[in-house]
Amino acid sequence: MTSNTEKPVGPGTFNRDRYSITIAEDGKILVKKDDWLSKYSWALYGDYDTLNVFVRGNPDLVSATQEIYGIKEIQDVDQIKTGEYLIHEPTYFSWMEKRGKLIPKRPVKPVKPEDVRTANWEAANLGGLDATVFPGSGGAILLIFRNLDTGTNYYYVALRLGFGAGVNFGNIVKAAKNAIRALGAAFLLKKAATAKFKPVFTRIPLSARDYERMDITFLTFKAGTGGYKQNYSYEKITGYRRHFTDFHATFEEKDRIDMPAFGGSFTSGAMIWVW
Repeated sequence: MTSNTEKPVGPGTFNRDRYSITIAEDGKILVKKDDWLSKYSWALYGDYDTLNVFVRGNPDLVSATQEIYGIKEIQDVDQIKTGEYLIHEPTYFSWMEKRGKLIPKRPVKPVKPEDVRTANWEAANLGGLDATVFPGSGGAILLIFRNLDTGTNYYYVALRLGFGAGVNFGNIVKAAKNAIRALGAAFLLKKAATAKFKPVFTRIPLSARDYERMDITFLTFKAGTGGYKQNYSYEKITGYRRHFTDFHATFEEKDRIDMPAFGGSFTSGAMIWVW
């Protein structure tokens, strides 16, 4: 569905499927429990990706009668709070124009490279340490994600544990970052130069920071005799938020297994940006 995000749609309540949004005459939206910007986007436009039409007041709005003095971008679209008031920008602009008032502009802040979103990514799996002991599986691997628009490489440690077990990754994040950084830029650049990159398929444009905010699943299969070109490994990495799959990448190798092996695992975990 093609959306005209400049067309004011408020005031009123708008429903599509199981999602709804209520917009006041001046564009205010009261955030209710379990609300997400993607739900608002679907209710208004029929897609989950038209998120930049929603802004915050500057200062923040805490009541329906509070005057809007300015607006600001929502820095993290996954973090909105129950009870706060957001603004549907096109409706707010129309309301201001009808009253002959000047339309405020969003403050423009420099965007860090790791926060720039794009759909053009590729990734390489540099391997790592894995252990599979029935009925559990876990480990850590080093991944490179390359932003094709800028040519910048971002290095991640993927920590995982499988078969329904849980782990608190927060306690080991710092140690993992320090360990990878200790390897040094020269080592990582050498690895990147010889890595086999595969395309990353994304649902929406993503930034390097976005990968850290997702739940990650790993589907892994290995089989081989240990002989030349008699080994095969398959790994599919999928990232998702709010039950929506945001990206997936698949890595296949024929010569990476050095010892006879056979096995598979389905694990979950997180990606930690370390460089």
